Amino acid sequence: MRAVRCPGAGIGRLPFISTAPRFLVDPIVTVHTEAGYSATANWRPTIARRKNCMGPVNNSLATDVIRSWHRAMIWVSVVLVAITFASYAWAHHGVLSRLLFWFGLGGENNFGAWWSGMLLLISAMQAYDGFGDPDNLPGARRGWLVMSAILLALSFDEVASLHEFLSADKSYLLVFGVTGALLLAYSVSQLALSNVPWRILTLILLSFTLFGSVGLQEMYQASRTWNDPVTYGVRALIEEGTEIAGMLILIFATRANTRVLLNKHHPDALIAATRGKLPLIVAVGALVPIMAGATFILPYPGGPADWLAAGTYLLCAARVLHPILIGTEVLRQRTVLLLGFYLIASALSNGLKLSWTPEIFGGPISIRGLGNAGLLLTANVVFRMGGRRTTIWFYPTAVAVLAASFWSTSQLLWCTIPGCLALWMFALEGQSAPATSVRLREFDLELTRRLARLPLA
Repeated sequence: MRAVRCPGAGIGRLPFISTAPRFLVDPIVTVHTEAGYSATANWRPTIARRKNCMGPVNNSLATDVIRSWHRAMIWVSVVLVAITFASYAWAHHGVLSRLLFWFGLGGENNFGAWWSGMLLLISAMQAYDGFGDPDNLPGARRGWLVMSAILLALSFDEVASLHEFLSADKSYLLVFGVTGALLLAYSVSQLALSNVPWRILTLILLSFTLFGSVGLQEMYQASRTWNDPVTYGVRALIEEGTEIAGMLILIFATRANTRVLLNKHHPDALIAATRGKLPLIVAVGALVPIMAGATFILPYPGGPADWLAAGTYLLCAARVLHPILIGTEVLRQRTVLLLGFYLIASALSNGLKLSWTPEIFGGPISIRGLGNAGLLLTANVVFRMGGRRTTIWFYPTAVAVLAASFWSTSQLLWCTIPGCLALWMFALEGQSAPATSVRLREFDLELTRRLARLPLA
């Protein structure tokens, strides 16, 4: 195997780079350090790696994207908390109050519930990166894995309203709470024993303390009669603001895991979304009928299935963002278009209520069906503009979904279709259009020729 030495490279960098044409199929590259150790690693040639062979890869773009991402989360959360106050303060203003309540954080099966659930899901993905970091101590990896599972369960609960269902029998709710507390204690203890910085542990404990205070606020709410809508709006603002603050703190506490992987140039940052695509497809496919069946048990129809569809679309968005973070692509308009499409699809999966069946063409029609048909009709346009492979099957499927929209009363149907469509698009995500693939191969070949001209070590 031919190798090129980058001067000045030290331990932990990539001083030898394969220039053999077989790296076009992602070969194993031998890595030699100045100290004489060797290892193997997958390597894809990119401009970022080549430009920075004299030192660490420049992650300024990834840092800017992450900062913008988190800044946007904060501002959207602040706006939603303000809307929550307005939705209760103006509770008797007809269409305006219903619109505000759909966006607010105080309802179920709406945009606000989707936002809260996805914040927790993002935290779970970032915590999972701590488990996926091979350089972490075994205890830290176990701690982050358990933390990821806790956050995943909280994300499901936020959208599917699991604790509302369990609250009917206090013993079930007690078991749920005690189990969560024990898992949290195990996770934090493992992280502490593995020398995870106390700043991160403090943020985690603070966030769960805020979550615990929400339960006390709900007990106080139930003990009083609230006649003034403005006063009740202030109470809702404090409660939902406390909860959303805990979620944002968890985002900031767990993001260090993803940043560490990015700083190591690890190809699998956001591991939960980018590694093991086939097992994810199998798992989501198995969960679709289970979650659809659970909608008949939990108190708000559609919740479990909506969470699965919304989460799957969020995984699609993470796969789009991943190449930007690791430096193999630059941020382009087509990337923003794909991200916007998947985020809108994710929000609509939870925001379009099963009960929205207005009279159109002489009979009730499912708004959820119209929304999913619209996603299918626009998917090929978005995929083509985003450099993704398109499929003609989106169009007849959209017609079938549109026709099924007139069967608006079938809860099983409209809790199954969104998850199936989300799974279909997740399976297609990442498949480049043929023309894009050709351009990438030409770029790789040109980079190979340039590297081959460099003197050998």
